[in-house]
Amino acid sequence: MTSPHLPVALITGVGSEHGIGFAVARRLGAERMRLVLTSTTERIFGRVDELRAAGVEAVGIVADLTRQSGVDAVIACAQETYGCVDVLVNNAGMTSVSDPDEPGAIDELSADRWHASLERNLTTTFSVIRAVVGGMRDRGYGRIVNVSSVSGPVAAFVGDVAYHAAKAGVVGLTRAAAVEVAPAGITVNAVAPGWIDTASATDRERAMGAATPVGRSGTADEVASVIGFLADEAASYITGQLITVDGGQLHHRRTRALRPVTKERRELTMNENTLGFDFFEAGELPAPIVTAALAERWAEEAFGLVVDAVDLGSQQDANFLLIARGGVSGDRVAVMKVSNSAFDVEAVDDQDRAAQWAVDAVPGLRAPTRIGDVALLEAPSGTHVVRLIRYLDGGTLHGSAPLSPRSVAAMGRVCGEMSAALSSLPHTPAERVLQWDLRQGSRVVEFLAEHIPDAVLRERLVRVARAEAARVERVAALLPVQVVHGDLTDDNLMRSASRGDDRVLDGVIDFGDLMLSWRVAELATTISSVLHHDGASASSVLPAVREFHRIRPLSIPEVEALWPLVIMRGAVLVTSGHQQVGTDDSNEYARDGLARE
Repeated sequence: MTSPHLPVALITGVGSEHGIGFAVARRLGAERMRLVLTSTTERIFGRVDELRAAGVEAVGIVADLTRQSGVDAVIACAQETYGCVDVLVNNAGMTSVSDPDEPGAIDELSADRWHASLERNLTTTFSVIRAVVGGMRDRGYGRIVNVSSVSGPVAAFVGDVAYHAAKAGVVGLTRAAAVEVAPAGITVNAVAPGWIDTASATDRERAMGAATPVGRSGTADEVASVIGFLADEAASYITGQLITVDGGQLHHRRTRALRPVTKERRELTMNENTLGFDFFEAGELPAPIVTAALAERWAEEAFGLVVDAVDLGSQQDANFLLIARGGVSGDRVAVMKVSNSAFDVEAVDDQDRAAQWAVDAVPGLRAPTRIGDVALLEAPSGTHVVRLIRYLDGGTLHGSAPLSPRSVAAMGRVCGEMSAALSSLPHTPAERVLQWDLRQGSRVVEFLAEHIPDAVLRERLVRVARAEAARVERVAALLPVQVVHGDLTDDNLMRSASRGDDRVLDGVIDFGDLMLSWRVAELATTISSVLHHDGASASSVLPAVREFHRIRPLSIPEVEALWPLVIMRGAVLVTSGHQQVGTDDSNEYARDGLARE
């Protein structure tokens, strides 16, 4: 730096004692910079007093940076106090205002809210840069660091397009300014914090932080450390960059195991057919060949449990209820889940992380979260990922007994709650092409039709699937895609264990079909399972639709696609059932399901 004096740093957004702005002020003050601090409230004077008590030279000013007069006042304060600004940290703005109860869809966003977000998060950054960059040019030196976010530049979450657009704009502004002022010795960079535990962090955001590879939210001081380096004279060859501070969140897709898994162990279950599983390449998914006796031996050898195993049945996995040896049905220890050999540790981790996320995100929801570690075990059907999950008391809605409107509404409510929770799942599951993804519905039906011996039924299913696919195709480009459970049916929605007619539908099991698909496909899957109950008709599903819509408002294209997808789901179930029974004639669970469909 050509200036012989101690550098002067202007930091905006320093009101909160627990925020990033004040952490930056402490960091730069420790580096013997002189500070000009600003906030929209008189809290700023408390921060100044704390810094001065620590021996830092600082001055504060209350200003609204969305107004030019506020920007002018801050610059005047800096000039009058220290004569210049060498370092600018643009931290002022507002956090995302996304509200789970108010999704803030783009067609519901008011122009006032849009402009307010851009003014606070983007225009203020531009205005302060414009005000200081002339003096930096004159002195041949400057450091500008803009605080953006992972939301917008590198990721997106449902519910706040204005905030995302503004923060993405900050990165564009950073890069354009950087190339413009680089010849004058000025660097311009941006920092994108992830889930940071500040005073404004919600419990939901802290839960997201806990799901990062680091296993916790970041701290304001950790963000300040990055900003401190970029603001230093030594960072002279770094400009126009976005530095992400997120605990590895954005790269978690390939490194997201819930536990350390050695390369050797992982390779046991990975091959060209399982990594990025594609149903159309695999062709069939025979259930694991695991007897109750083998499950009991595994329980003792791999998990140290002496139990009796009871086969719970499954279409493509194997599930066993583990009961303490010599005990009664009430002495349930856990459920042993043996994954199909087509799915590896990574896919299982996706499922278990989603189950834990749902429990944390939806008040009162129960799900079979993992207990302890996983094991890779050999069976006649291949190498399987085996783990223990929590047993949920109660019961499902399985069967053909009539469902009351109240029960159907509860199904829609849980479906909506799950959809909302999974829409903000921090880690996108590995890409898999599953037969249950209704985006592939018509293709699945035609692919599996050869397994249906009845030619009339076979031709009718193919014809219906093509017709419904054509109806969906008209609006397909307008259907939101997100992570879905994929199987929120009467078989997988659990009632509480309480007695009487007031049993609450409060549990979700079997995350084995977790995938990316159309949001509305989640609802279509749920209400399709209503229709095989005695006395059900098209109008019987309306309570579920109303409840889902209350939580996850349906767009017009989603409404248009819903019933064709319900029909498509039925066609997929029938063709898949014929294929599964033909592949594994001993699978009573699959045979029973086919009979119902």
